[in-house]
Amino acid sequence: MHGSDCDAMNWEGLAIKQLRIGLLIVLLAAAGVLLWIAAGRRESAREAASSAVSQQIVYTGECTVMGELAEQKAAGPGAEEAIQAAAAALQEIERSWSPDRPDSAASRIAADAGIRATVLDEEEYALLERGIALSAESGGLFDVTAAPVAALWADGEPSADQIGSALSLVGYGQAQLDPEARSILLPRPGAAVDLSGILWGYAAGRLLEIYEQADLQGARASFGGVQILYGELEEGVPLTAEIRDGEGTALGTITGSRTVAVTQNGPVLDPGTGMPAETDLVSVTVLAEDPVYADYLADVICAAGTEGLPAHLTEAYGVVAEDEAGTLYVSDSLDGVFTPAE
Repeated sequence: MHGSDCDAMNWEGLAIKQLRIGLLIVLLAAAGVLLWIAAGRRESAREAASSAVSQQIVYTGECTVMGELAEQKAAGPGAEEAIQAAAAALQEIERSWSPDRPDSAASRIAADAGIRATVLDEEEYALLERGIALSAESGGLFDVTAAPVAALWADGEPSADQIGSALSLVGYGQAQLDPEARSILLPRPGAAVDLSGILWGYAAGRLLEIYEQADLQGARASFGGVQILYGELEEGVPLTAEIRDGEGTALGTITGSRTVAVTQNGPVLDPGTGMPAETDLVSVTVLAEDPVYADYLADVICAAGTEGLPAHLTEAYGVVAEDEAGTLYVSDSLDGVFTPAE
């Protein structure tokens, strides 16, 4: 083979090799671009998923219970079903204890008063038993048998004779409970029970149970002076609720992830006198682990006035109270939970 032919072949081979290397570089570059695009898409998908979690769909619901509007918001899988279950629970509580329903436990107890004992279901009896125990704890400042007097005031200011007659039917000590039969007997015709002083707290406890069983991301509810904060509706954003007095003036804001606040904006009936309690407190809010106890305390503290307030401000539960002069009293336990309005 001549030298010129060899040189030509070597140059031709070198050119082919360089071409192959160039093509390989182009292919590698293209592959890199594709990998970069794919990685970007995966990151975008992760960001979208993260955004979907933090911007969870919030479901809302409203219903009327005991003449009060109950509002709910919830987020997380099963949120819509949880709101429906909570609304059904509120309606069931009304069915059990509304004096306006002839088939309610309250109406049956009143109809049987002085005649026979009224048999209750397990939940009804447990709540009534708790109410009588709290009546005893308060020394009568709270009394679930004060229904005859409360009914008088519902129709306007009653006369002294009317109050005196109704008071003869009041007294938690007269109620005869039978734990085995789950029954109660009020010995005198005309006697009745009124659990409104703890009923909203009981309802709040039922809603918390439903939210927890549904494992919601978050929920909030308000009804009858009760505000519930549970979890977070938006990831990383704490839930808050505003506390207002009876005039609608904002007293401050509470923050929490499993919080029940019960507000009583007077007046409160004094079961001992049959008259509105003589108190210098116009608004009391209580935050406690036990919603029923929070509901009870809001009434009792409001009725007792500022004279008995200091003892409550040092307890583990939290109290926010406002007196007639506009002075605000806040428990130390609410540091970081309650922020006073400016």
